[in-house]
Amino acid sequence: MLAGVGCKDYDDDIDNINKRLDEMQVTVSSLPEQIEAIKGSIPDLALLTSRVEDLEGKLEGVTDLKGQLDALKGLENTLKTYIDDEIGKATTADALKKTLDNYYATATALSDLELKLTDITKDNGTIDQAVAAAVSEIQNDLSDLESSIKTWMGSQMEGYLTAEATKTYADNAASGAVKDVFDQIKSAQGEYYDALTDAVKNAIVGENGTIKIGKEQLDSALQTLIDEITPLISRVAELEGRIQSLVYVPSTLEEAQNNTIMFKGTSWIKFGESTKFYLDQTNKQTAKITFRVSPASLAGKITKENTSIVTEKISKTRAGEPLFVVTDVTAEKESDGEAYTGAFTVTAECNYNYGEVDGETLAIALNVNIAPAEGSDSKFGIDYTTPYIGTDYEEGGEINNKLVIAKEMENGAFVEPDGGMYKTELKYNSDETVTFLDGFSIYYKDGDEYTALSNWENAEDLIEIAAPEEKATTTGTENLYELGTTTVRFKDAANGSNVDEINSKITSESFTFNLVYKEETIEVGGVQHEITIVGDNTDVQADAIAMTWNYAAASSDLLYSKEAIDLAENVLDPKTYVAMKGYTQAAELAAGKYTVALTKNGQAAAGITATIALTTTPSVAGDAQQIQVTLTGDLKETATYELKAVYMHEDLTTATINATIDVTGMPTLPSYDLSNGTTSIKEYKSQNRFEMLEDFAAAYAKKVWNDELEAAFGTEETLAGIFTGITPTSAGSDKATLSAEEGNIFVTFEDAAKFGESYQPTLTFTHGTIADLKVLFTSKVQLAKPANVQLKANDAIISNGQATAQTQISGTSFDVIDKALDGAFFYDQSIEGLKVVYGIATNLDDFEGGEAPAIVDNKLAWNDWTGLTLDVKAALELNGRQIDEATFTVAIKDPIVDAQISTLENVNASIYIDAKNKTFNVASMLKLSAQNGKNVFADSNLATAIEGKPSYKLVEENPNIELADGVVSLITDSSLTLTAFDVEVKVNYSYKFGKRGPVTVTVHIVPGANPAETSGN
Repeated sequence: MLAGVGCKDYDDDIDNINKRLDEMQVTVSSLPEQIEAIKGSIPDLALLTSRVEDLEGKLEGVTDLKGQLDALKGLENTLKTYIDDEIGKATTADALKKTLDNYYATATALSDLELKLTDITKDNGTIDQAVAAAVSEIQNDLSDLESSIKTWMGSQMEGYLTAEATKTYADNAASGAVKDVFDQIKSAQGEYYDALTDAVKNAIVGENGTIKIGKEQLDSALQTLIDEITPLISRVAELEGRIQSLVYVPSTLEEAQNNTIMFKGTSWIKFGESTKFYLDQTNKQTAKITFRVSPASLAGKITKENTSIVTEKISKTRAGEPLFVVTDVTAEKESDGEAYTGAFTVTAECNYNYGEVDGETLAIALNVNIAPAEGSDSKFGIDYTTPYIGTDYEEGGEINNKLVIAKEMENGAFVEPDGGMYKTELKYNSDETVTFLDGFSIYYKDGDEYTALSNWENAEDLIEIAAPEEKATTTGTENLYELGTTTVRFKDAANGSNVDEINSKITSESFTFNLVYKEETIEVGGVQHEITIVGDNTDVQADAIAMTWNYAAASSDLLYSKEAIDLAENVLDPKTYVAMKGYTQAAELAAGKYTVALTKNGQAAAGITATIALTTTPSVAGDAQQIQVTLTGDLKETATYELKAVYMHEDLTTATINATIDVTGMPTLPSYDLSNGTTSIKEYKSQNRFEMLEDFAAAYAKKVWNDELEAAFGTEETLAGIFTGITPTSAGSDKATLSAEEGNIFVTFEDAAKFGESYQPTLTFTHGTIADLKVLFTSKVQLAKPANVQLKANDAIISNGQATAQTQISGTSFDVIDKALDGAFFYDQSIEGLKVVYGIATNLDDFEGGEAPAIVDNKLAWNDWTGLTLDVKAALELNGRQIDEATFTVAIKDPIVDAQISTLENVNASIYIDAKNKTFNVASMLKLSAQNGKNVFADSNLATAIEGKPSYKLVEENPNIELADGVVSLITDSSLTLTAFDVEVKVNYSYKFGKRGPVTVTVHIVPGANPAETSGN
């Protein structure tokens, strides 16, 4: 957000402000509901207007009523349009509260309109039925209106505005105009209501009860209404144009979290224990601060002339003079270039030195002060100040440890003395006068940036450079030089005898660089200047050299050579060139020898050596002078190499051959998609292994071949040959793997692979000696079921998805005959390894007690299963992989064929009170037939076979009745006299596969003796 010297420069990012909405101090969740309530209670002027129009023809003498009604409609549209527009604009708590102020004014104005129209519609000076009916109706409405006004303009609005708008006025610096309108409307509200009510009542109902109102009264009332409401509309328009919210838009997350803008602090130099010298910020810092205003249209009205930055020093609370000057305001527009987004950026020049006072900084706020428009009747403009934003500073502070002695070179680079010594060269035949340490000064160094202290106006006089008292010294012949304390030169550069001075050195005494302030001195350092006398050396540039990595060299001797490279013409004398051909390469330069240095991308070329050979024999100027350059090493990386070969002649002058070598490194070999961008679907029959690519090496070379690969490998056959002897690595999937065998690539689906699922196995070939030479084969494969192979049900065994297992009852045994499932399902393809496998599909997790059902050798054994059905899954498998499946049900016939327990006919279910045997076996009257036709209540062997057991229970307890094991017994007492009654018994029957019942049977208790007993006597 900050730009300029010492300030940060960020892009505007207004979206960050949305992240701060959850920090709002006012909860706005209930405001939309209140606003909707207010909207709903605003009167419908259109209805009243219609009523006036209906009566217009009957209103005697009112000639201009229609025109005045049109004027009122215009006022209504203005007000209601304002309401509709403003509701959607308020997105923050402050904006909503300010908008409600405007609604208050609008709602009051509309209410006034309705009251005055009510007045108009009550009389036209003639007593007739239509007018009387209208007057009566509107009089009733007036009573309702009074209650409505007191509610929504009274307690509802008053309560809200008192609680919420008061906060707005307390916090909002621009609230004066809003509060003034609010107070005026609030004060006039009661007066409007009382005056209008009295006017309506008094004007409509005369002393004798007739309606009295004339043209003059109507015109006067209507004009008064227009006169009164027009200023309110003007005020509402003023409110609409006022700033509802103005917020700071942070440019970074850090600024949003801390609500703080960062500046660069003031730097100082410390002299002695307590003296500080502050460096003036001659290049003032600039702040670019983005704000967002609502309504957005106001952004176009905010300029540098009507904005200012208010400051407050906040180390201690005290007023501060303005320290920012607004130099520019730029408003942001929508993409259409017309409407404003509401965002605008303020550029302000900062005159404050951050960090000059320990612990002190500034809080800043934006003030917008827009005067009323010229010619406007309004006395209110805009005077709005945002909340304060913190500022802080970084860097700055004491810089003593960042003071260095340096010199700026012609190319803009800086050089510092090395160990207190600055070294340069001087040609043996130069007539130059060298000034020691010319251009050196004291700099402030921050990282790699140098700033001369002389750049600060107030620091120019601090620098003091003390020259030595002793003159410079030399290792050569002293009388050949004019040696001084600050300069040196050859006495006679033209006599040629100075050649013997080559490699001699001249060294100045130490220069002291000091900073002096208020009689305090800081010694930054001492520097000497060392000058080496050099020959009249020659530099020659060779033509650019291009080399390319190639497979032949990379896989053998690593030698890369380039011949017939031309040197620049007419630089080297032909005799000198020929002499240089006989020089010997050496580690240390001496006459008749040369050295070769090589750098790679500006750094030492580790692992790579260079040799140079002069290959022509020029005799006269213009003859070709060429070299051959050889690089030995791994050139797999694309890079720029700089070769420098330095040759020393007998006169100790040198010739340097410079060559730039651009190396194109090893190409990245393209991958090969075995599936050609789709899914390779392999139909499964009897094998898991499928061929993906035949003669893959040749196929690969043919597919990827291009000019780059031709430069690196020469021929397609050479590229194909890189695969020889390489064992590839398979990866990408454990369900399907790629392999290379006998020159072909295969995919093998593992046992865990599933039909219909896609897998992406890969195969990587890595060269044995060139580790980074790799080829990747990719694939997307899927194992498919064999076509037209599916299960078919045998209709002779399975009908409607169900097969039947046979059962038999023999004595005390009930058996389910093992069900042979062979042939239940079949297939019509003859494929080796294809078969149908059956398994229990019913969930047996909760099965308890005994042996679970099982399928062995395709036979279903019911065992101790207590259900009448079992679900069975038929799976069509090919070599262990399921191709198709079907589920069917195997059922057995219920050993109990009757659906319910019944009673036998001709059974006397009675107990006689006077009988000897006062018992009755309930089972003797019951019938429940099994599949063998026998009654389970009468056949104990049958009951044992099906594990059947009845249960009996009295429906109602009786002290004279006992029930045990299905036998009802009558208990009598000679002292009691019993009468006839019935005993009800509830019967259930459970067995291995289910139960029947309950049924209720009745046993009769009958007075007297048992006829069967008496007849036997």
